[in-house]
Order: sequence, then structure tokens, then C-alpha cells
Amino acid sequence: MRILGVELRFNELKNAGLRYWCFVLALLIIIGVGVYSYYLQLKYGLIITGMRDIFTWGFYIQNFWLFVGLAAGGLIIYSGVNLFGAKQFMPTNKIAVLQAAVCVLLAMLFIPIDLGNPQRVYYFLLTPNFDSIFVFDAAVLNLYFILCIIDLFVLLSGRATHNLELGLTIVSLPTAIGIHSITAWTIGLAKAREMWHTALMAPIFISSAVASGLALLIIMLLIIRKYTDEYKFEDEMFHSAGKLLATVLLVDLFFLLSEILTTYWPYSETPGHSMRLEILTSGRYSPFFLSEIFIFGILPFLLLWYPKTRKNITVLTVSSIFVLIGVFLKRFAFLGLGFGINPLGHTGVYVPTLPELAITMAVWAIGILIVTISIKLFDMKTEPH
Repeated sequence: MRILGVELRFNELKNAGLRYWCFVLALLIIIGVGVYSYYLQLKYGLIITGMRDIFTWGFYIQNFWLFVGLAAGGLIIYSGVNLFGAKQFMPTNKIAVLQAAVCVLLAMLFIPIDLGNPQRVYYFLLTPNFDSIFVFDAAVLNLYFILCIIDLFVLLSGRATHNLELGLTIVSLPTAIGIHSITAWTIGLAKAREMWHTALMAPIFISSAVASGLALLIIMLLIIRKYTDEYKFEDEMFHSAGKLLATVLLVDLFFLLSEILTTYWPYSETPGHSMRLEILTSGRYSPFFLSEIFIFGILPFLLLWYPKTRKNITVLTVSSIFVLIGVFLKRFAFLGLGFGINPLGHTGVYVPTLPELAITMAVWAIGILIVTISIKLFDMKTEPH
């Protein structure tokens, strides 16, 4: 069956095995629990979350940052095929764009979830304040989502040509960089939060985006290859992806080192910056921060940089999972940087509650469900042209 030139393979869904539908059912149960938890949040308010006066942002915004990065990373990989001739990644085109579209959708879902009164969002649409960076963040996120859908439609409908893909990439790549840069500026321009207020915030966000987006893409491709007979991705492609991931990790670690050095160097140290960074290096958030650097940053970099371990698929899988965990922890550390000490010097501790976790897991499950159905419903193989 075709709609607008896109083949819908309902037979593949009908022929899916019991394990497939049990997995879908498990995702639906997680989504159901999350929907009920969100109903409780709407009924009782954000008091059921761990957010309070000092920590006005929490798990939802952390996941928003995470998925914006995963979305940007997916399309950046796709863009590399068309702009830089990275033909070894061409088989990933459709899946990379699908990843980008799903992740930006999930990122946008976290915004109304974070609002105490989401029904009032129309005020934001009717009376935008163009002095606020959030207006531009919302605009570029919606633009990016539209571009992802267009890219995906072109690929799935068979209308893709080199020139058309190149033209779409020229528009999409700056937007992909823009969504994470502007998202980074929503905190990087906040001068009252010293450790957020750095020109390196956008580059750090972008390097983390490419690393986490590539790591997620590797994991997705390995899972698809393992549990389907239709998609056969060559080991050589994963070796190239692992090498690229190691390079991006090195850049990300360098940016982080530069920020730490600037903060702690005796002749450049400022009290506000060092006081906030100490929360991460020796304070209550140090287990997250230090493990993010050494276990989930430096360790996967070393494993991926050494050719013998990089070419081991198991090592590549574990390293990619570690990178995702590391970026997740880094986003949590950013919360501690900004809200661990407020501008008045008050300290606070944030711990997400069970409803927050249930709602977050439901959003994750929605994304996994979309990908799970799409892999069966659409032909996600990319043929050379």
C-alpha cells in the first residue's frame, strides 16, 4: 500500500512475531503509567515533583537538553553523507533522519510537561517576547522538526536525488547546529548563574550532541541488525562510526577541560565560578560529574581510540552505551551547576520523584514505540543513487 509515494508495509506488522508484540505491549504499559502520572501532576500541580523554589528546573528539562542533542546528532550524521562524501554511512540515512525526527519530537514534549499550567501555552504564542531567547529556541525546534519530516518523506517516497538531498542538507545542517546552540544559550546567557555564563556552553552542547547522537545511532543499528533479518549493516561501517565517536569524544573532553582550567587557574579564578564548580568536583554532585568524566568519558574514548578494541562489536556497544550515560549525567550536572547555589547564595538538593520518573519513562517509551513500528512499517534501507 502506498500513500503519497510512501510504501506502508502492513504485512510486515502482521507477520511480526510474539516477541515483537510483547515488546510493544510493554511499551504501551509504560506509556499508560506515565499518562496516569501526568494526570496526577495536572491535578495536584508540580508539588508532586522534586522541583522547588531553588530547583525550578528538573528531570524534564534535563531530558529536554538530552533529546535536543540526540536530535541534532542524528541529522549531523546524515548530513555528513551528502556534504562530506562519507558514503560508508549511507545505509544509515533513513534511520538517522528518523532518529532526529523522533528525538526532537520527544524534546518538545518535555516542554509542556514541565509547565505547571500547559493550557496557558497560547500566551507564549500570542504574545512572544523577542528579548527572550526562548522564543527563538521554540521557533528553531519547530523548524527543525518540519525539516526532519520533509527529509524523511523524501527518502521514504523514493524522490531522493543527490541534488535534492544536498539542498535539504544545506538547510538542515545549520538548523541542527542551531537547535543545540540556541538551547545552550538559554542557560549560557544567564549571567546570574556564573558557571552557566560561558561562551563555551554552545560548543560543549554541540560536541555532546554529536557524541550522544552518534552513540544512539550505533546502538539502534546494532539492535536492528541483531533482531531483524532485513537490515544487514557491515562491520566496517561500525568501525568507522567508532573512530568518529572517539574523535568527537576527544573534542568534548577538551572543551570540558578548558572550562575547568579557566575556572580553577589561580590568575583567572572567580569566586562564583569556582564555588559552583566545587559542587561538581568535590560536593554533592561529584559522583555524577567525576564518573561522567572518567568512567563514561575517558574510558570509552580509550577503548574506541585503540583500533583492536574499537573493531570489537561488543566493546563498541558498551562504549556507545557509556557515552549515552555520560552525556545524560552531564546534563544532570548542568542542573547542579545552575541551581545548586542560587544567586542569593542559598543551596538546594534536587531528587526526581516517582511520578517524574514515570512520566519521563513514558516519553522515552513513546520514542522507542515510534521507531519500533517504523522499522516494520517502512522500508528503512537506503539504496545508493
